[in-house]
Amino acid sequence: MKTLETSRLILRPWNLKDLDDLYEYASMEDVGIHAGWLKHDSIEVSQQILQCFIQSHSEYAIVLKDINKTIGSIGIKNEILEKYKDLDQRAIGYCLSKDYWGQGIMTEAVNRIHQYLFDDVGVDLLWIEHFKGNDRSSRVIIKTGYHYEEDAIFDAVQLDKKIECKRYVMFKEDYLKKNGLRKEFPILEFDSNPNAFINPSIVEEDSKPLSKNLVVCFFQDVLRALLAEGIIELYEMISGENPCPVYRFKDYDCMIMQGAVGGAACGGDLEETIQLGARNIMFCGGAGSLHKDITVGKIVLVDSAIRDEGLSYHYMAPSREVRCNDRVLSFVENQLKEREVSYIKGKVWTTDAFYRETKDKIALRNNENCLMVEMEQAGLFAVTNFRNVNYAALIYGGDDLTSDKWDQRGWKNRSDVRRDLLFLCKDIVLDIDKHYKE
Repeated sequence: MKTLETSRLILRPWNLKDLDDLYEYASMEDVGIHAGWLKHDSIEVSQQILQCFIQSHSEYAIVLKDINKTIGSIGIKNEILEKYKDLDQRAIGYCLSKDYWGQGIMTEAVNRIHQYLFDDVGVDLLWIEHFKGNDRSSRVIIKTGYHYEEDAIFDAVQLDKKIECKRYVMFKEDYLKKNGLRKEFPILEFDSNPNAFINPSIVEEDSKPLSKNLVVCFFQDVLRALLAEGIIELYEMISGENPCPVYRFKDYDCMIMQGAVGGAACGGDLEETIQLGARNIMFCGGAGSLHKDITVGKIVLVDSAIRDEGLSYHYMAPSREVRCNDRVLSFVENQLKEREVSYIKGKVWTTDAFYRETKDKIALRNNENCLMVEMEQAGLFAVTNFRNVNYAALIYGGDDLTSDKWDQRGWKNRSDVRRDLLFLCKDIVLDIDKHYKE
């Protein structure tokens, strides 16, 4: 049984420490009678029931977080409605201490159980019953998304009678209609709808159209030098909270977007350049080395990225990795070979948090064959795949994360490497424009 949480509750397996709390609410008048059992007249009775709960592996204790008190239970039974025998189904039953009625607690708990059973377990159908006249339980059932199915008879053995009840069902389709994209963690709630509430088209009114050929460059020292030499010029400043400068090569039909650190910032800027016309995009930057063979200045052609960040999950369904478009990757690789450029092709680790690159995580990424760690590629692959534009990335080896101590290796001072890499990306993006066929 998986432990589940809500804002107020923990739903977990029962344990022996719950005995006093179980006896407290099970000995109350009007609690068990609505579930078909007699109130507990001794703690020994509660002890027997507690042992059954523990052994069943199907009964959740409802624990109030702020006081760490068990106040009720939810059972998940493998009981079958014959008319739906071909569906994977479960029956739900619950009970709550009288002291906590009317506070929305059971609704909160039942909704979390639904999320677990439909999203994680993958059941097709849930069903539930309440005794006729139990309006309180009826309200919970209807509020959490069930619909009436039929009348039924419950055999209350402890009460030595049969009780008329109402039966309700919820199909997975009902759950999805009610809960939409909701998942256990918001980062997993991918929506494929291409139209957002705010779209990158908002930049068109105040910005000039761009060339379809673009290089995303993080080398501000190189850009300053090229400006001073008159090789590039500032073409546009895309407005926003953090304006994004776009430069133009004076002698080539190619532009340069100054890269912003982090997937969210860089991806947002890239969205706007795509909206303004960019279609063939190369990325050049530097990154931390996770492999001894990635010496300072060594070029890596990125073929995939571990998605340890946030941006990519808004552009594609959850997965562990995202890949570069294989056809674009192959074209760029051929361009590198024709130019006799020394490079390594491989995977990178994209993270949002460079201050949280722990030794254990570095070891894990090494085992996944990551060559470098950086902050943008997973998001940019996802954005460009989503927008259906041509994109590839060349990153050179920077600081070293393979030793016990961090070694910067003077990577930011390699202006020669940085300048050459920018011009290489410019040449390749122009070749994509001229020769690449989808």
